[in-house]
Amino acid sequence: SGSGENREVRTVLGAVIGGLIGNRIGRSMDQADQHCAGQVLEQAPDRHTVRWADEAQQGEYRLTPERTYQADGRYCRDYISEYHGKEGIRRESASACRTEDGAWQKVVM
Repeated sequence: SGSGENREVRTVLGAVIGGLIGNRIGRSMDQADQHCAGQVLEQAPDRHTVRWADEAQQGEYRLTPERTYQADGRYCRDYISEYHGKEGIRRESASACRTEDGAWQKVVM
């Protein structure tokens, strides 16, 4: 059914996002946070920050897609990820491109 296929795509997106966000921030993300990050990369407009609470750690994630472009026929995005928590603010900049199966893959520069 269509809904099963949608769940599979969301799972793939979430599985890749942990590596996308970066070691310091990505390691603290649970599956729900990874899903949120995948949805932001997939749907949020450029320069629009999306925030969501990290209830377990009493913090907040922020993800801002900065620029969307095409490279080698794939859609890519530069983005900034932040985590606001008890230990202060962690901020990382990176780029990712969407693969043929719809997942986002970090671009290593």
